[in-house]
Amino acid sequence: MTPKTTPKDFFVYLGATIALYAGAIALVNLFFAVIDSALPDALSPYFTPSAIAWPLSILLVLIPLLYVLEWAAKRDMKLMPEKAELWVRRWRIFLTLFLAGAFIAGDLIAVINTYLGGEITARFVWKALVVVVVAGVIFAYYLLERFSDVAPRVR
Repeated sequence: MTPKTTPKDFFVYLGATIALYAGAIALVNLFFAVIDSALPDALSPYFTPSAIAWPLSILLVLIPLLYVLEWAAKRDMKLMPEKAELWVRRWRIFLTLFLAGAFIAGDLIAVINTYLGGEITARFVWKALVVVVVAGVIFAYYLLERFSDVAPRVR
């Protein structure tokens, strides 16, 4: 029997999802700012410290929040293993897998298109690599999360 989703479950997973997505965007923006600093664009040579400050500020708040919310969800699953099949948890995992896969596919399409157009630069390649790595790590984590030992196997 699938357990009933409580408001606490819903908001723990919603908060963790928002923290994950916003944190991933901030991480990508932080890496983009570092790449822009290391490989400046000749047409736009200006670099502002806020390009690094904002993503770093977001990460310093959201990453600990994400860990706390994930810890709370896992603690509940250890106490009640049937909570691994909550609809909100399953939707979160599959939505995250879908979005991460879509970002990887879109990024690879952009790389191939840019390469075939003859406009590829080192700066573009590094940025594309950042997107693939961040989305790939998230995809791998949630794929493993879906089939982890904590969650009961789907028959």
